[in-house]
Amino acid sequence: MGTEKKKVWDKNGIEDVIRDVLDAYLNSMKYDGPRCCKLTGEICLMIKNRIQQTGSVDMNKKLVVQVLIGQESSDVIKFSSRCFWDRHLDHVASATYRNKHLYGFAIVYSCSY
Repeated sequence: MGTEKKKVWDKNGIEDVIRDVLDAYLNSMKYDGPRCCKLTGEICLMIKNRIQQTGSVDMNKKLVVQVLIGQESSDVIKFSSRCFWDRHLDHVASATYRNKHLYGFAIVYSCSY
């Protein structure tokens, strides 16, 4: 039996990573539908890679990263998300970005499988 220490989900640290990536990609950007569509995939991959580099995620967990980019307008957009899981084993972290042209939202799930 190994003496490998169990990794602890650092929600605050992971949310910092998400915020940093969203800011780096979306800072001063104007909304462009096709460009934002392509960018969501790049942002997802960057968030996943940066989180894995922190070493704070158990590699026996599946990371799921979801990114949403929308055009900023005077209309109100509300949404909610819900997953069913084991609250003792699975985790979630999220962060948002907003400027006068667009908003971005990213959520990261760490799930046992």
